[in-house]
Amino acid sequence: MGVLSSDLSKEDQGISDAAHTIIEKKQENIDIVLNNTWARWNPFTGSDAILFYGNFFNLGYLTFEGVKCAVPATQTIAGVAVATTVCGVIGGALNIAVGAVCLKEGLQALANGDRAKAVRLFLDFAFCSAIGILMITVTLAPTSALGAFFVANPWVLPFLWFVISLPLCVEILNSVQKVWRGTDMASNLKLNELKKLLEQDNIDWNRVETHLKNTVIDFDQIREDFKKKKLESLVERMEILQAEMGPRSAVETTRLFHSLFNHNKEEALKNIEDLQGHVAFWNKAQHVRLFQQVLYFASFGVSMGALGMTSGLAATEATQNFTMAAASGIPLYMDLFWPFARNTPLIVPKVETAELDSEETMLAPSQS
Repeated sequence: MGVLSSDLSKEDQGISDAAHTIIEKKQENIDIVLNNTWARWNPFTGSDAILFYGNFFNLGYLTFEGVKCAVPATQTIAGVAVATTVCGVIGGALNIAVGAVCLKEGLQALANGDRAKAVRLFLDFAFCSAIGILMITVTLAPTSALGAFFVANPWVLPFLWFVISLPLCVEILNSVQKVWRGTDMASNLKLNELKKLLEQDNIDWNRVETHLKNTVIDFDQIREDFKKKKLESLVERMEILQAEMGPRSAVETTRLFHSLFNHNKEEALKNIEDLQGHVAFWNKAQHVRLFQQVLYFASFGVSMGALGMTSGLAATEATQNFTMAAASGIPLYMDLFWPFARNTPLIVPKVETAELDSEETMLAPSQS
């Protein structure tokens, strides 16, 4: 149970109740996004379906291209030719559709105030569309000017994947290097040390508050921001957390703040345990995404190395295709099970203060 309203100052009670309301609304937005199964998985416009099948057909196209390079005799097999054509055309069309999904999520990220992710997703939209058009053209019109150029220059596709990966790689490296250096938001909270403070028989809450200085849930900073912007200050903080840690960790971090602010030991200890689980998953996802980018970069490196080769080109082209195929296969799992942590994530809408109840109703004492 939280402390009674009388145990907090009027100003702190307002912050506590506002935080509680925003936590509930953000969690509601997460549930709406996740539970809208038709919007995510319908076979024509569902964002998750488009991403999954786009990666599936990319995997198929690149695998067949690799097989044809590794075993030249397969180029005369009708089944291989048909499969390559089907995967190339459908995969190309789906890449264009993936670009549209990137555009949609980019617009939502922009609306949330996450400009860095919005710019990256807009670039993904442009390059996914270009790759899709290229795949369709080369597959259906290999003798056209574009098709002939692509056949004569097999480094073009790895180059495009390399270019599209650069903004994403910058985003991932920025996230991962913070984890490695211990400067990310979760590391700054020093959750294990905080847990020890809360496990004492007589908790020194002033020491707990000092522990949180200069972190994303610095009590004094939150009080100061709340005086200036009221609800919007907590909404903005939630979006900062979502941009760096994902929506689930963002909600759990705010729950931890709410519990600590109300001196709720038992709930805070539970929040710490839950947050550590969410953060561990998020960090693992970043490293998996980084490995995928390494494969794209390796494929590009192989293709560049092949430019100066006079022999062994077939084996080299097979290697670059198989490497890109592996990189396209990794997201299949992420598309199914990591909707908030994949390369084109579901962006949970921010809490709109206009949607909340009137200030008088909202700042009524919290029952949690």
